Amino acid sequence: MLRLAKIRRKEFLRITGPQKYTGKSMADSHAHLKITAEEWEAFLDDFQQTLDKFAVPAVEQGELKAIVNSTRADIVVASAPRAEVASFLGLKFFVRCGSRILRSWVAGFS
Repeated sequence: MLRLAKIRRKEFLRITGPQKYTGKSMADSHAHLKITAEEWEAFLDDFQQTLDKFAVPAVEQGELKAIVNSTRADIVVASAPRAEVASFLGLKFFVRCGSRILRSWVAGFS
């Protein structure tokens, strides 16, 4: 499947030419989320489970995980306020619901 995606992308680029991304950087687009290392690890666990569920071959899993892991430094912050307050809900729930929504909900209890 990944091979087919590569072929389609190659054909698309052949027709349209290479594209240049002009949006926010990875760091700028994630800074407000204040994602912690623990949340990142929970995401990686969910990501692995998803890859396994859809039986993505090991080689492609390695490629995808390398891409995802290359973004860690731009996404994960040193610390995030209120993350520990929300931990009673479970880290995976916190990550899945979106940190902004959950943080605003938890802030109501402070």
